[in-house]
Amino acid sequence: MPGAWIMRAGFAGFGVGTLVAALAENERRRLVRQALAIFGAGMVAAAIWSHAPITAGMAADLLEDKLHSLASAIVGTAFAGACAASLFAKGGSRGDLVAWIGLAIAVVIPLAMNQWPAGQGLLQRLMFLYSCAFILREFYRR
Repeated sequence: MPGAWIMRAGFAGFGVGTLVAALAENERRRLVRQALAIFGAGMVAAAIWSHAPITAGMAADLLEDKLHSLASAIVGTAFAGACAASLFAKGGSRGDLVAWIGLAIAVVIPLAMNQWPAGQGLLQRLMFLYSCAFILREFYRR
């Protein structure tokens, strides 16, 4: 797709930034940081391998599409893991509303994407926007 490189570059940058930050400080809230390191690596992989175009009739590399889907599944699972660890792991808080919302988003948005294919892009971007807010809060939390 024209201009897809812009989104892919953004995903790669988001992934590298998250991975580096998670590895830089892995002592505090260890499980959350480990899940975020996996999230970051998965984002980079999802940026490297492209999704097949949603426009019918456009050529696509099906292996690359499967690798992108696998990387995306890893990203979603790692985000859910980071939210769950923020709630239940040592140093976490079951009263963390931001993590509860993130956990709900990690479950509900992929289900909604399956039910509303035309809105997949919008839903995906909303999920990434929320994950960015969660991650920034995690790295700036004292």
